[in-house]
Amino acid sequence: MRISYCAREVKAYDPDRYLTALFAPKVYREAIFSLYAFSSDIARTRELVSEPILGQIRLKWWNDTISSIYEGETINHPVVMELSEAIKKFELVPKPFYDLITARSLDLSDTPPENMDKLETYAQNTSGILSRLAMNVLGYTVGAPIKAANLVGTAWALIGLMRSVGFHAQNQRIYIPETLINNYNLSETNLLNPSSVNQLKEAIIEIVCKAEEKIIEARGLKNDIPKGASSVLLLASIADNYISVLKNEKFDPTVSFQSTNLKALKLTIRNSFGGF
Repeated sequence: MRISYCAREVKAYDPDRYLTALFAPKVYREAIFSLYAFSSDIARTRELVSEPILGQIRLKWWNDTISSIYEGETINHPVVMELSEAIKKFELVPKPFYDLITARSLDLSDTPPENMDKLETYAQNTSGILSRLAMNVLGYTVGAPIKAANLVGTAWALIGLMRSVGFHAQNQRIYIPETLINNYNLSETNLLNPSSVNQLKEAIIEIVCKAEEKIIEARGLKNDIPKGASSVLLLASIADNYISVLKNEKFDPTVSFQSTNLKALKLTIRNSFGGF
């Protein structure tokens, strides 16, 4: 079966979200794929450039491109073309896109977030915004569906960052907040120091617990969320799986936490569909 360019990009770079999008009604699916492809593209900026200034240029191109979309210009770029169609068809407002791009500029810095609030804001302004945009495509703009999308999206980002602590640290990127670094006597310049690995585990546990709290809060809204909104929230069930993996590995930051195989993810989603 042939799939769109955006769907292929999401399948390659964000397979978890790709699977959740397959559970969205067909009429909304391609628009959601375009949102996820846009997000995936800017999320990979740090890995695709050799120095921060080039990353800033790349993000500015996306910022200008979003402006061009809303000004009615046509840009011959496969993600932009599909995203433009989604924006017009579902009347998506521009601010979330600009906010998401701005948040991604923080990826270009080697400085960790100042505190837990700053980390949560980053998670909310990246993954939280993306989940809210997907919910907008499904026709929900206020109330429990939006609140739950924000909570689940934010939690998803926090868990993803904790799964990637080792990878990020090896590339001079630290998402453990400065306050936790200080509280647990960690080193910004040598976060993976073997002598302090147990303290680092405690910091990771603290952040994962925050993510779990958000998922629990989102599930507390379940009775107010229409079944049609569930596909965006299926990330919560996949997050449960990753939390279990983290716990099984005793939150070891040196372990490479890869995406679960597609068969297992499909089973997880099918078992939870309608209830996230």
